[in-house]
Amino acid sequence: MAYAKGILFTTVIPIALSLTFCLILYYIYKIRLKDIRCDYDKKTKQLEDSCNKKIQKIISDYNLKLTALNKREEIIKSLIKSGTPFKYVAEMAADLLTYLYEKDENYLRYKPHPAISSAEKLRQLRESFKEKMSIYKEYEYKLLYIIKLFPEINEYLNNDYELLKISEYISYSDFQDNRDKSKDFLSDAEWNTLTIQQRNQLALNRYIQKRKKSNWAIGRDYEMSCAHSLREKGFNVEMNGIEKKYGDLGRDLIATKFDNSIFGDYDTKGKIFIIQCKCWNKDLPIPESVLMQLYGTTIAYKIENKSIISDGVEIIPILMIPSFTRLSEMAKNFAKMLQIKILVQDFVEFPRIKCNINNGHKIYHLPFDQQYDNAQIKNKGEFYAYSVEEAESKGFRRAMKHSFN
Repeated sequence: MAYAKGILFTTVIPIALSLTFCLILYYIYKIRLKDIRCDYDKKTKQLEDSCNKKIQKIISDYNLKLTALNKREEIIKSLIKSGTPFKYVAEMAADLLTYLYEKDENYLRYKPHPAISSAEKLRQLRESFKEKMSIYKEYEYKLLYIIKLFPEINEYLNNDYELLKISEYISYSDFQDNRDKSKDFLSDAEWNTLTIQQRNQLALNRYIQKRKKSNWAIGRDYEMSCAHSLREKGFNVEMNGIEKKYGDLGRDLIATKFDNSIFGDYDTKGKIFIIQCKCWNKDLPIPESVLMQLYGTTIAYKIENKSIISDGVEIIPILMIPSFTRLSEMAKNFAKMLQIKILVQDFVEFPRIKCNINNGHKIYHLPFDQQYDNAQIKNKGEFYAYSVEEAESKGFRRAMKHSFN
């Protein structure tokens, strides 16, 4: 009996207590684990909800921006297609500038205690201002566009005296014909202090040094440079391209060593060169179409003048290009097949002043003068001068209707 009690107290009871304690701990940790799981699930759901909201916001922002971009693209397309883009943009600018008035108007109209009368007055003021602002902006944009195309206009906008003098001209063509364009290259101080000869020469120098020239001016200068080089070699040269412009049929220069006009009768053998001058950017190769045109216009020239050109006269097509201009591979093949000569001629300085005799009057033209391209140097006593002093020393005066005040 005593032994049994000993076992009970030494073994059974401690084991039972240990098991009970373990069971209690098990249930405690089970409950805690359940709480942890619930907390995890709750936080996971919160994170998922937050993430979904952020994703939805990103998608919404994206759609809003995409819509705005599409709307902006439609506006730009409308502007491009619009026959009145300046008016269209001016109306948008006026809308933007009157937006705050519209906002205040809506506040007065829809606040808890509306001020309808004040809102209506503000609406009328806004619409009147918007209309006037739209007209103002339209003219402002048109003026800025014109100034961008013709920057010399700034000289008149910034000088009230010169602007008022425009009223002396009866029309725009009269303004173009009679306005002294040498003034575009001179300051007011230079214009007022230099002699007429000095300012004409200075204007010419600055025109020659001018870096930004139109493609027409670059092409014209290169043609004149090539013509000068040929004259130095004894050729008679007709400036067909400059004189006839787009009606030159691709014949920029017609060069010959005959003494008489190339359209006269020839009783000796000789050569006529039909020349096209191309001063193209080195990154833009000359295509075969240029060679085809040159060949075609040479054939046309032969047909047009077959009755007045002797059988012994050889007509040769030539393409003159500077060393930095290149031909495409196909163009090279065409030149070879069509027997077109390629002459590399770099730009050389040449006399720019045309000294022309018109109805007995000796007049000279500077490159920026109105009739410069139309003036032809063919008759006896006419020549090209390097300087204003050279032209005036031989009795030539600049042909202009305006005064040099």
